[in-house]
Amino acid sequence: VEWCDEAGEVLCAVPRREVHRLDLLHRGIGVVVRDASGGVYVHRRAASKRMYPSMLDMFVGGLSRPGEELAETAARELLEELNIAVARPAEDLSPLFRVTISTPLNKCVVSVFQMACTQEQARGVRFSDGEIQWGRFMSVGELEELVQREREGFVPDGMQVWDALQDQGIEW
Repeated sequence: VEWCDEAGEVLCAVPRREVHRLDLLHRGIGVVVRDASGGVYVHRRAASKRMYPSMLDMFVGGLSRPGEELAETAARELLEELNIAVARPAEDLSPLFRVTISTPLNKCVVSVFQMACTQEQARGVRFSDGEIQWGRFMSVGELEELVQREREGFVPDGMQVWDALQDQGIEW
């Protein structure tokens, strides 16, 4: 994992367990996955996850490997978590913004991307790595209602990214 400064500049590589044990700021990504009708993919994390088991999330997320470009991290996580292959990460993923999140378990500079799935990609969603229990595409309105009803049931990291998305007035 890449330990970084507040600007997201990499300082050095550090083992993942040390990043969390020492509460170091590190680089990661979040991807909003959209279908052809504009729906957002929302999922429940697996009960076996070390951080935030069985919680809801509207982002596919992960940490950058040392030397990995952020768009490549996003493409790798999409393939691992949802079986969505991204042939040209720099062209197929739209960068939205960057935000620093801080929770009791995680401090991360998150680069947020948006992925517009083809119908074929949306139909091919599978949970091949066991990190997700279930998921589905829902309209932005449905997601907003779900967040209002069950905010405490969402991953705190994702809620901080969600709040930043709302604060910045980004259209999606």
